[in-house]
Amino acid sequence: MAAQPRDPVVTKNQDTTGSVSRDDSDRLATLDMLRGAAGFAVLFSHARAYSLQSYTELKLAGREIGLITKAFYAITSFGHEAVIIFFGLSGFLVGGKAARDLFLKRFSWPHYLLRRMTRLWIVLLPALAATFLFDALGIVINGGVGYGGQFAATYNSGPSGDGTFDTSLLAFLGNLTFLQTIVVPTYGTNSPLWSLANEFWYYIVFPLLGWVVLTQGAMAARLLGAAVLVVLILILPSSILWLGLIWLAGAIAGVISTNARLLPFLTRISVRILAISVLLGALGALGAAKVARLSIGDLEFGLIVACCLPILAHMPSPGGWYRRIARSASEISYTLYLTHFPLLSLLTFTMIAPTHYPPNILGFCVFISLIVLATLWALLLYHLFERQTDRIYTALSRFL
Repeated sequence: MAAQPRDPVVTKNQDTTGSVSRDDSDRLATLDMLRGAAGFAVLFSHARAYSLQSYTELKLAGREIGLITKAFYAITSFGHEAVIIFFGLSGFLVGGKAARDLFLKRFSWPHYLLRRMTRLWIVLLPALAATFLFDALGIVINGGVGYGGQFAATYNSGPSGDGTFDTSLLAFLGNLTFLQTIVVPTYGTNSPLWSLANEFWYYIVFPLLGWVVLTQGAMAARLLGAAVLVVLILILPSSILWLGLIWLAGAIAGVISTNARLLPFLTRISVRILAISVLLGALGALGAAKVARLSIGDLEFGLIVACCLPILAHMPSPGGWYRRIARSASEISYTLYLTHFPLLSLLTFTMIAPTHYPPNILGFCVFISLIVLATLWALLLYHLFERQTDRIYTALSRFL
């Protein structure tokens, strides 16, 4: 959602970028690359699910699966893990910044909420509108086949046929106010919206907890904040709260990463070696788990990610080319995450279904085409909306 994405809602110039700044490009580059890679990992996972036969299908068909094919299926199977990475990054950057502001007595709820809501809605509003248009167009073209879950047995992404596909005004408003998976289902075919609800409530619950504990303001205000916090804990689903521990761990890691006294052993050489070791170890563990068909819990994986972030944040970048690629991928990751799935669903249900291609030349061409079209669509929306975040935030700040 999931993560997440810096987190899925952090931009290049805003003051809530957390524990890093744009001036410190070396520290930022690796986190940028991680965020961008996570965004594309979600896209690759969904594009493969819609275009190519699953690994299980290949085995049941008795096809010989070579090493390259195995590697491809392993690499394109990390979509869910990428969302968990987003949660850790979100806590690290947004939560770490909020925590430091609380400690320094400079945290401002109006400033914080305006920044968060501007950043969230500037992409969410066009994403919901595009979801409505794409879903309506698909239903008109093929009479709704696929949107009712008719292909759920073929594609493990998309509508499941359980009646949760909903493009009503109530569902639209519920997703706009981050109540998806709590009161309403995710809007239309845009199932990745589930993680955005998690993100939003983490932005509220954990800073509120820190504010109640750390602020020295009026007792009446603190009691009111504590009451709101209790209500939220009682109302929010346990699944959201448990995954919130990843966000909290990321926030703690964000505070640690900015205190050089807590990381005295990090020299330019040692941090590079340590960071590379952390990356290779994490990728190796994930790959081994995939090959052995083991299940690593989301909470455990997220906590591991959070522990790695302070090291990765101090890793020097290999060069300018790396920073440019990392920044470009990172900057569109939020728009890419929120906009790709309805487009993939439209293309699949109207042009591909019920075909599920084997991993041959034709299948890979379809897979790559879906990725290219979804990326171009995200780039267009990024330049129209997300890129204007700072300008709109500044205008709203002056107006309010």
